[in-house]
This record gives sequence, C-alpha cells and structure tokens, in this order.
Amino acid sequence: MRIFWMGAWKDVVIDNFFPVANGKPCFSHSKENEIWVLILEKAWAKLWGNYGRIEAGLCRDALRDLTGAPTKVIRCEVRNI
Repeated sequence: MRIFWMGAWKDVVIDNFFPVANGKPCFSHSKENEIWVLILEKAWAKLWGNYGRIEAGLCRDALRDLTGAPTKVIRCEVRNI
C-alpha cells in the first residue's frame, strides 16, 4: 500500500496476519466485513510502530496521509437564529 508519509510517498508492505480475538478483529472493522479497513490500519500501525500509537488522531492527518494533498481545518460557528 502507498501512504504519504513525512512528505513523500512510501510503499508499505504488510503480511496477512491480523490481530483477532474470538474470531473478530481487535481494532477497526467494517460493517460489511471488508478487508481494506484491516489492511489500511495495519499499514498505518507499521509506519507508527504499533497499533497503540494510532489509537487517536485527527481526520486532517488521515486525509493527508491517504491522498498526499494539503489539508486545512475550517471551524464553523453555529448560531441559533
């Protein structure tokens, strides 16, 4: 898989072993039993060092790493009318 990491595209090679407990993934999973979620999570965990280091994060960082595009946060204020 290719992830935009530290300013450059990086190829990340993973194996096909995923952490499971009682036959279900230990971390992320999809509602439709799609494997891409596990593949993406494992590649990202490999870049960060382990699953524990990717427990939380910001959407903008994930979008940047997946697309290579710059991201920006735009805060919206909601007012009652």
